[in-house]
Amino acid sequence: MKNNKKETFWAYLCSAPSLLLILLIVVFPILYTAYISFTNMNVYHWFNFSFVGLKNYKDALFVFDSGFLAALLRTILWTVLNMVLQLVIAFVLASLLNIQDFKGRRVYKTLLMIPWAMPGYVSILLWKTGIFNSQFGLLNQWMQKLGLATVRWLANDVSAFLCCTVVNLWLALPFMIMIMDGAWETAQHWLNGDIFDSTMNYDFRKHCRRFFAEQSIDAAEFDARVTNMRMRYKLPVLYAQLNLLDSHDVSRFYSLCEKDPARMQLAVLFQMTFTGIPSVFYGDERGIYGLQEAEYRHEMTWSQEPPALAEFYKKAMHLRTEHPALCRGSYHTIKAEKKNGLYGYERTDGKEKITVFLNNQSAAAEIPPINGKMLWQQGYEEKSNSLAPMGFAVFTQEV
Repeated sequence: MKNNKKETFWAYLCSAPSLLLILLIVVFPILYTAYISFTNMNVYHWFNFSFVGLKNYKDALFVFDSGFLAALLRTILWTVLNMVLQLVIAFVLASLLNIQDFKGRRVYKTLLMIPWAMPGYVSILLWKTGIFNSQFGLLNQWMQKLGLATVRWLANDVSAFLCCTVVNLWLALPFMIMIMDGAWETAQHWLNGDIFDSTMNYDFRKHCRRFFAEQSIDAAEFDARVTNMRMRYKLPVLYAQLNLLDSHDVSRFYSLCEKDPARMQLAVLFQMTFTGIPSVFYGDERGIYGLQEAEYRHEMTWSQEPPALAEFYKKAMHLRTEHPALCRGSYHTIKAEKKNGLYGYERTDGKEKITVFLNNQSAAAEIPPINGKMLWQQGYEEKSNSLAPMGFAVFTQEV
């Protein structure tokens, strides 16, 4: 406890300069603005202002010639228009930049970052004096060459509003494009055989989190995401992908499962029987949990007896190593329906076919008849050929 208090003290002490700077340039102006809103401070009372209470708020809200409502409407229009344009344009450009056969897309991505890298003041000054200036601005020079009359772009409300919208798009679009591009980004361009052989497959974790841990998607949606993930890469790369449930950068999967062993076990079994290489982060098999960094990087718990989860890991790993079809076999979905948590798939090589059913839901589910030998099961009822809630069954048959 003393060490924790000491660490907290030193953390605050080291952060003090940054916190003071934030207080000075962010918090203080907000508080000071709130204070002067209760005074008559203006160009006529810049230093000798006095307290007037809620008068400014009454004038703004109830005196219709105060200009407040007009400014409010213009602000709403500005916000809505800019957000819609930013989202639509960024979506289109990010989509184009994610076309794999689009030559030079890396160059375009780099060029699109220039407006964001440039200081905002410099960009605004360049647009104001270099583009929209009525005498020597580039826009009016082009219009003169086309035989058109020049325009005083910043002289009236409408044209000035449109000009400011263009400048705002110039400043904001790079960030929006980067965010959308990052959400769609895959490791595909790294895995063409000339850079990397494999990557950590965080998409695998993301889909398992939605289906097993959160149970926020059904089997059909899970299969659609898994299929997209499988079809994205060439087959040799797919077999080399490192499939993880968690790592040193993200919350422990056991915590996402709310420490529910059943959900964790189904995810582990899927990890050990899916195409690719299972990547197990230390301590997962011993039930280490944590949502925050200080928790999920917890030291290994060697002192306590291995939990039942550790035995499950051992058996799942043994299952994989004993059956080559789970390492090198093809993958085929056989059961994945909407509004249902039952998910079934096959792994097949030249000698054996492994069939796996995972019943990730709170209701029992009947599975298709399988003419094979049972390898491993929990909650399987042979008479009704069904799985209990959160049960699973693994079958084998010769090809």
